[in-house]
Amino acid sequence: MNNTLKTLIVAATAIAAFATVSTPGAQAREYCKSKIKVVNNTRQAIKIYKVDFYDYQAKKWRIENLKNKKMGPGHTHTERANLTGVAAEKVWLELRYRYLKGNGRWSKMQKSKGTNVNNCRDGATQTIAIR
Repeated sequence: MNNTLKTLIVAATAIAAFATVSTPGAQAREYCKSKIKVVNNTRQAIKIYKVDFYDYQAKKWRIENLKNKKMGPGHTHTERANLTGVAAEKVWLELRYRYLKGNGRWSKMQKSKGTNVNNCRDGATQTIAIR
């Protein structure tokens, strides 16, 4: 292979790499770094598992796993969550949890009432109260 052809190949590769990195869509972040605050307003212990959130733009439900945290009655727990697929957008949040029944066993999976978030912003705290 002659030097001119090698130079052209190297130049074309460099241009393609630059175009990929500098494309606006390639650097756009597709998640909202939010905090999920769960308030247990029940008289039973609960275990939190996941946050389901509706991505209005993509018109689909998404899931963010939580730490499977056990919470006593009246307790509050906050943790960070990356709501993938939404960035500075309207979202709808629902919490999946179980409660401790009188027989000492955990209930079937429950879903909280939904919480509407008009604009998911990084660092903002989204509160979900379990009643």
